[in-house]
Amino acid sequence: MLTQIDVVCDNPFYMSVLGANPRDSLILQTVTGLGPPDKNLFIGDYARDGGVYGGRRVTSRNPVLTIKINPNFSLNETVDGWRDILYRAFNDPLITGDDVTLILHDDIKPDRKLTGYTEKFEGESFSADTSVQISMVCPDPYLRDLNPTVVNPPAGTTGWQKVPFTYTGTAEAGFETTIKVQATTTTLTLDNNGRKMVLTYPSFQANDIVYINTKPGERAIKLTRAGVTSDILYTLYSESPWLDLHSMSNNLQVYGAATTNIVAAITNLTYTQMYWGV
Repeated sequence: MLTQIDVVCDNPFYMSVLGANPRDSLILQTVTGLGPPDKNLFIGDYARDGGVYGGRRVTSRNPVLTIKINPNFSLNETVDGWRDILYRAFNDPLITGDDVTLILHDDIKPDRKLTGYTEKFEGESFSADTSVQISMVCPDPYLRDLNPTVVNPPAGTTGWQKVPFTYTGTAEAGFETTIKVQATTTTLTLDNNGRKMVLTYPSFQANDIVYINTKPGERAIKLTRAGVTSDILYTLYSESPWLDLHSMSNNLQVYGAATTNIVAAITNLTYTQMYWGV
């Protein structure tokens, strides 16, 4: 379960969850919106009965924090002083932007983060109740690991034909990979659990480096030859899917037109694990 939430801003602070002390200056009373966000389902109606599923879209996340201001008067803390700290943290968090990042610490799972923007800051200034309620909107609906996972070839090797690995996130995620061509070919196939991205090019040559990024919003395919990089997104076969990491067990591999046609090796794999919620 959650143990602590860090508020990342120009003046960062944290709030305890597990083991919170009633004498803490800020007491996190409730947090909502950390479960799976809502989804818009696209259903096309048939002329008669029922319909057909056309996909889904995950909506923005809306976390809401209720915080009680509990100043330690022996340290010269005041309700007004802590309220000003919260104002700055959530309404004017950074010199460089309006985004607020919350880091979620867990006693079992890895530390994760979400980033959003404050839409409401509510609380009565002249009341015995010193609680404030802060509502955020996160355009990126997923929780993410703090740092990407980088998979490099074992020591003494230059790459793999197959990379078996475990993805522990609960939401599907894109990835970045680099491939070094070892023999002349017109076809490169990147395969994960039977789903394939097929690239067709007049001539991939030995020592070419092919970079593939399948992350939504960043998708790219580039070729570097003799130090010159060019965009070759057009080489992707029109019916090929953009691969993502979905199941726990993955087996990423690269080959030519057939699995027996070993013409390249994977030299790097990078991805950030993503989660539907806590």
